[in-house]
Amino acid sequence: PILPEGDKNVTLTATFSKGSGTPQSKSFELTLTAVSFDWQGSGTPDKPFLVTSAAHLDDVRNQMFAGYDYVYFRQTADIDLGAYPNWKPIGYDSDSKRYIPFIAKYDGGGYKISNLTINSSEQDLTYIGLFGILGTDYDYELTGHLKNIKLENAGITTNLHRIKVES
Repeated sequence: PILPEGDKNVTLTATFSKGSGTPQSKSFELTLTAVSFDWQGSGTPDKPFLVTSAAHLDDVRNQMFAGYDYVYFRQTADIDLGAYPNWKPIGYDSDSKRYIPFIAKYDGGGYKISNLTINSSEQDLTYIGLFGILGTDYDYELTGHLKNIKLENAGITTNLHRIKVES
């Protein structure tokens, strides 16, 4: 996963023992480097942002307000979300624990998104899925559009009492 807020320093501590000997510990200081990448396309209808990887798909949440009335995305490859063990819906802001409606256009191009996994016991995760909620205008017409998306091997586990599944 991408580290959108920059590099992170972490300390890992390994504890080991041989047989019934006294456990020994060793700490290691690591720096996790933020991954940056360029988006192909410009987010317009004739040049949509091209979603080519799991990192791109994860970053859709940050690009959906790229300064246009509508931002357009088109998936151009199969995407495996196996490296994301607990996907947060696109449009969910983990910091404020609020949903930002998806008001962009996403065309999956008929490509697969596989291994979507959501394990949620968080009460603030009301809308659970690849995307959180789609935006509407003042007349309640949808402004967020999803099409041609194929999910394979998706699993959602939750202990919430109210679940709404839509396609």
